[in-house]
Amino acid sequence: MKRILLCAFPACVGLVAPTASAQSLQLPRTAALTSAATASLTSDAKESRADGDNQDDGAIPVTPVTGSRPLAVVGSIVPGVLLHGSGQWLLGRRKTAHRLLLAEAAGVGGVLGGLAGLAVTGASRYLVIPFAWATIAGVGLFGFSLIADIHATVLTDEQKGRAATLTAPVEVSVGYNHVYDPQFRYRNFFKHTATFRTGAWAFGPRLESAVDDKNYRLSADVAYRFVGPRPDVRSNSGSFVDAAVTATRHAYVSDGFAITTVEATARARLDLRDFDPHLSGGYVQLDPGLAVSSIRYDLPTDERELTDLLLMRMTYGIYLNRPTDVAGDEIALYYDHRHDGYAAGLKLTGLGSGVPGHFGTRARFWPLDDFGFSLEGEVGSALVGGLSLWYRERKQ
Repeated sequence: MKRILLCAFPACVGLVAPTASAQSLQLPRTAALTSAATASLTSDAKESRADGDNQDDGAIPVTPVTGSRPLAVVGSIVPGVLLHGSGQWLLGRRKTAHRLLLAEAAGVGGVLGGLAGLAVTGASRYLVIPFAWATIAGVGLFGFSLIADIHATVLTDEQKGRAATLTAPVEVSVGYNHVYDPQFRYRNFFKHTATFRTGAWAFGPRLESAVDDKNYRLSADVAYRFVGPRPDVRSNSGSFVDAAVTATRHAYVSDGFAITTVEATARARLDLRDFDPHLSGGYVQLDPGLAVSSIRYDLPTDERELTDLLLMRMTYGIYLNRPTDVAGDEIALYYDHRHDGYAAGLKLTGLGSGVPGHFGTRARFWPLDDFGFSLEGEVGSALVGGLSLWYRERKQ
């Protein structure tokens, strides 16, 4: 499955070529080694005596730490901010350092190639999509390779979390959002979300409704999972590939207009231990997509305006514990390129004005197994903060 996911994950296309051998693309699980791989078995046996390596189910052998961790933590920032992988290099994990450096180079290449393509084509509407995606994904890959190095250097192998092996068939939440946007009257929102999964299919309605204004946002999506954990399929990896279609109705009743949007997205997550065992405990996810919106104004002429949207959401997440079945605690940082939500896009001046989307973070915890809570925050032209209470069913 790893080879499929690496090929399906857009940001990692540039990383596959440098590891062209079949051996470098396989997870080092000794149970899968044959008698023809005696040399690899011996090497893995030596590497499994790592500092803090875990021997629980699904554990991956790692290379022992040979350097000073405090020095490596400093090195992951300086000179790590420019030479990604410096922290792993100082820990003695040279192969991991090389991979992170290649990820950085691929990110820079994506940015330069995307910007060059936009400049040469004059940002033609027929070619802007692939070049814009390449630029945004390149920026994300550059940032994620830096964060991955710092994360993998600060924590020992035994402190790193792990992805869930299954997904919950039902997850439901209720919560509150506070939105500060000087352009609109609303501030306080009630929100409700739900996800229902059966086999490879998932259905998820979501409602956000202002309690101090006539404004609401209602959406529903249907997703299909090609690979990855499901309620009925256990996986040793958190990697997955989904395709989703979403319909959204955002009504600004007090302001006299409403937006109806239909979008198609891909959701590709790479559990970083599938990329390199020393980067376990984290994941990166890209959600590229396209949308078409109809804006209807409350006028006697029933005037409507059609517009298309380029979508891209990039996430770096950290698993905080090691769940035995469905998802455990995690925290994530993300960039979302869309401008039609409550956070909208960043307020900038000059050449970049109106282009960037918004940044956000979320953390979800399950202190009572089936009952949990989450905290969310977003920064764009508006500020959004929220708290939700969660319930889930574990068995289908």
